Parts: sequence; C-alpha cells; structure tokens
Amino acid sequence: MNRLNLLQFLASFLLLSILVSCGEKSEMPVWEITKSKAPKSYLVGTIKHLKTKGNETIITKRVSELFDSSSTYITEIDIIGSDLLLSKNEIEIGMNRTLKEILSEENFTTLSKLKNQWSKTANNTFQSPDSARIKLLFYLQDILYQNDGENIYFEYLWLKQAMATQKSITGLESFQKHYQDLSQVTLAEQIEFMESIGDIKEFKKEFSSIVTNSYFEGEYKNIYDAHLEKFTYNKSNHGTLWKQKHENWANTIDSFLSKEKCFISIDVQHLFGKENFFDYLFLKGYKIEKIQ
Repeated sequence: MNRLNLLQFLASFLLLSILVSCGEKSEMPVWEITKSKAPKSYLVGTIKHLKTKGNETIITKRVSELFDSSSTYITEIDIIGSDLLLSKNEIEIGMNRTLKEILSEENFTTLSKLKNQWSKTANNTFQSPDSARIKLLFYLQDILYQNDGENIYFEYLWLKQAMATQKSITGLESFQKHYQDLSQVTLAEQIEFMESIGDIKEFKKEFSSIVTNSYFEGEYKNIYDAHLEKFTYNKSNHGTLWKQKHENWANTIDSFLSKEKCFISIDVQHLFGKENFFDYLFLKGYKIEKIQ
C-alpha cells in the first residue's frame, strides 16, 4: 500500500471510528428487571444536564418500543400523589423570613456575591437573596439545576406520552417527601455547601461535564461520586438521602413490578455506588440485566 492509499485508509478508518462513537453516544442505558412469576419491566437511566442539541436521538427506537409496550410509567416523583401545599411548606424558611434574615452578614455577603457574579454571565429570573424566602439549599439547587430550556427533561416527555396513551402513572416518592428529606440538611451544612461552590458558572460547567462524560462512557459510579464530592451535604446525610431513600423506593415499587409491565425512569446517580437502588431490588429477589 503506497503512502497516499495508506493516508486515505487511515482517514476513512478515523471517520468510521468517529461515526461509531457518535452512534454509541446517542444511546441511553436500559436495564431489564425480572422476577419469577412477574412480567418483565424496564428501567432507563437518565441525567439532568443533557443538552437537547446533539442528543436528539438518545431516546432510541428500542426505548420508545419498551415505553409503548408498558402499562405503567414510574418515575422518581409521584406527581399525582403529591401535595403542593405541604411541599411549599418544606421549601420555605417560614415566618415570612428571607435568606438575609437567617444568614449572618458574612454568609449573606457570600451568597449575594455568588448570585451577582453568576447573573452577569447568565440571563435568569431568580430572586435576589434578600427577597428569597426559600431555604438556602433549595435556592442554591434551583440555580445549579436550572433548566434554561436547552436541556432534555426526560420525565416530562414520558409523562406527557403516558397521559396521552392513558397509562397508569406513579412515582417512588412524593414531592413533599423529597423536600422533607432535604430539609433535614442543617443550616451549617447548607452554608458549607455554599462556600464550596466558589463560582456558580464554573461549578455548573465542571459538574455538567463530569456527569455527561461519565454518562456516555458508561462510568455511572463516577456520577454518584461526583454528587457526593460536589454536593457536600450528601456525604453527611447519606443515610437519609441515599440509603433510606433507596430502600423506601424498592418497597414502593415492589408491588407494581410484581403484577405490571413497568417503564421506569431514574437518574443514574441512584443506580450505582454505596447502598444504591439496584442493591435493594436485588435483596427483593429481582434480577437486573443491562440490555442497552
């Protein structure tokens, strides 16, 4: 093979490798869940930081077929069974107080600086800290998990389809339970988390990069590790926010999996790492196999 032909071959091989890589990148992970005398169910792992642009084909034909063939759609939050008033009570500071009133002057200055620096780089409608009446953790989470319309909101897409096709719809926990668990994070832990952020734009960029790259590389435990490392309160509240949550989820879902063909969507951060959701399904006798 002469030099020109060799270069052409290498170029073609490189292009093919890129195309194969892109094809693999477009697929989301799917697990089949089985148990004796129970119908097969399927679980898809999602993430919150995935941009729509460039990932339009991530919901493959196979995923769509599995969703269509299911009778019940299950996601993390039981929207229908949630009480919005109770959820609101968990989120708010209470007594009509603002963040400025509950934080020391030093900590409030830190929060204001974080918000102001970020607002210079991103268009947003978030309240300033001196008028915000929600707990510090939820204020920070809202900013860090902000969906600016460019990210894929998987649960919303499937929820709309499930409603349109009259599937049964449920979730693993209510909104109020989700916020109630997070409300157990102490103010001191919330402040520690705030101080660890440094710069909101850079924090969001770095965290999103870790999660997205790990997702497409199939290194799902890295996503769990990143949530513990970057969101510092997760370590000190692991028993409540991870162990107990996953055990409760397994107890809740057991009755559905035993009699219905379910399509389940869960953030992959909950599927790997210490005391994960899969671990508690295994304890209940379920077999789990990755099929995509």
